[in-house]
Amino acid sequence: MKILSVILMLFFAACASKTMEGGPMNEAPIGVTGTMTLVNQTKIDIENVLITRCNDRSFAARRNDEQIAPGDKYTFTLLPGCWIMRIGNRTARHTFGVLAGEDMVIEYRGN
Repeated sequence: MKILSVILMLFFAACASKTMEGGPMNEAPIGVTGTMTLVNQTKIDIENVLITRCNDRSFAARRNDEQIAPGDKYTFTLLPGCWIMRIGNRTARHTFGVLAGEDMVIEYRGN
């Protein structure tokens, strides 16, 4: 019984250490990530981009390091799977999928 308790304690400790609000974006072995490149097709700077897993929806952290000027782009490295993105202060959400080793390009026009 004592061994089972220790095993369960280790299991739950391992799970807890990998949990992060907003979820990890690119913690994976080399070669299994993909990218999403956001191109700003508006006439104003994009000040923040929030990205979270489709099953998380917490939008806990700002994900880009700098503003994206009109005509510029910003590339995010992400794990494969389903993601939801919010741009700026808009409530509109964009759902997209990322494939390992692939670069997806999203041209944002402000809608």
